[in-house]
Amino acid sequence: MPNMVKREEEILLSLSMDQNQQRLFEYTSPTYEHQGPPVPDRADLEQLGYLDHVRQEKAVERAGGYTREYPCLRAVQEAFDMLLFVKENPINTVKKESKDENEPMET
Repeated sequence: MPNMVKREEEILLSLSMDQNQQRLFEYTSPTYEHQGPPVPDRADLEQLGYLDHVRQEKAVERAGGYTREYPCLRAVQEAFDMLLFVKENPINTVKKESKDENEPMET
């Protein structure tokens, strides 16, 4: 029986050493590249009339932390996103002029 207790202590000691050597989780906030016009703040949604098109939250939903600004802001962000995105098309790029008349033009 003493051998089993000693063996269990060895196992627990090795497990605790392994856990100490592992790297802890570090949160890195996601980066988001917005390709459109600036999105209004949550406070400005009502003034701009965006909230007129979203139903009022119920008391039960409000108790859970839900407000009608969340779906409205998400819809506005999705609508504004990529509005100014321009895909680079290699066919439509402007040809560079060559410096020397005898050199071929680059595309």
